[in-house]
Amino acid sequence: MEPDLRCLSMLRAADAMLHALGGAYVTLRFPGPRVEQDPRAGLPETLVEDVAISPAVVRRIADQDGRRRLEVLLSANALRALADLRSAASPEVLLETTLGVLRDGALLRIERVDSDIFAGTPYLYRLIVFSLPQVTTP
Repeated sequence: MEPDLRCLSMLRAADAMLHALGGAYVTLRFPGPRVEQDPRAGLPETLVEDVAISPAVVRRIADQDGRRRLEVLLSANALRALADLRSAASPEVLLETTLGVLRDGALLRIERVDSDIFAGTPYLYRLIVFSLPQVTTP
């Protein structure tokens, strides 16, 4: 279903807001195709694919249980385009297939995905991501 003119205006407004708030990008990590190796060499290698997506805004929120937590706001337009490119049924399905979000060299796990919706059309996605707790050894 194609969004109506009001929804398209809301999508453009959300993108403008993300650009005004910094317009950064984040990198989503997806599982890649398995590459078969010589069986004598060990297990087959699993590749990953990193895809940058913009505009995005990242902000730190309250840590929990020793885990760094971030809120990532993503453009619904950009996620829809990426979902179409990767043949995913929707941005939600696309996000279910991610291994996480790369930020400052760390892979952050997705805890929750929410979307802001206007007239039945998502215009902004909010991801809550977290780092694995740091393990210290004595």
